[in-house]
Amino acid sequence: MKVDAPPGADTLVAVRWALLFGNFVIGCGVMAVVGMLNDLAASLHVSIARAGQLIAIAAVVMCFGAPLLAGWVGGFDRRRLLAAALLWYAAGHALSALMPSYAALWPVRALTVLGAAVFTPQAAAAVGFMAAPAERGRDITFIFLGWSMASVRRLPLSAWIAGALGWRAAFAAVAATSVLAAIWVFAVVP
Repeated sequence: MKVDAPPGADTLVAVRWALLFGNFVIGCGVMAVVGMLNDLAASLHVSIARAGQLIAIAAVVMCFGAPLLAGWVGGFDRRRLLAAALLWYAAGHALSALMPSYAALWPVRALTVLGAAVFTPQAAAAVGFMAAPAERGRDITFIFLGWSMASVRRLPLSAWIAGALGWRAAFAAVAATSVLAAIWVFAVVP
């Protein structure tokens, strides 16, 4: 197996920022339901507790999906895999915005978060592979800041979008930003 030379410092900086943004988008999508729970429950005519099960469904899929999928996708080209995971995530959120009922939404939501289960650990592995050994921890931590930023910035924004424009618009916004993240990741990851 051929091992490429490590990327230059400028490339690594671009990769770190793209992967941070990818994790930001992933975090936004995963936590979006929290911010729009009331609107989603009212629109789909289910209890808040029932709508909240979408959060549990996402957690279970990511918890079991990440380690199970890691072995399967481990040999894939990382650039294509990361971009494809974000495009899967975008398509899933776009489809989620179109679902007419809770019964139709929850399986789409479960399949959508498979993109998150692939992206986040593979992004960490990719930047860990590219970084110098002394910098790996810092670089991996940096890209995980995307999740933290999502909880601070995007969670309130999702709640506002859902309140002003409806929960479907909030899912559509995640879909659009996922496409942007996929393009960025594909453009900069070697």
